[in-house]
Amino acid sequence: MYRMESARHQVAESFADDYMAFLRHCEIRLSIEPMTQESLDRVHELTQRTNQMNFSGNRYDRNVLKNILTTPHLSTYVLSCEDRFGSYGL
Repeated sequence: MYRMESARHQVAESFADDYMAFLRHCEIRLSIEPMTQESLDRVHELTQRTNQMNFSGNRYDRNVLKNILTTPHLSTYVLSCEDRFGSYGL
């Protein structure tokens, strides 16, 4: 991750004050996918660590998240982000 971020920073400097051009150059891709049992651990970790990934501010127990995942009338999704330098992850 540090190497990817270092590479991003070096390339960003080459764009000087044109941040939008740098962002276009990065070719950022966002994927929206249904939350799965496999992504549940990461979702739980993120909801415990930061309010940036948890807009409600609630700290959800793993079992609560599992119940949300298996509730038929609820749709649950995760976002993944990557660019030409690598993945930002889930």
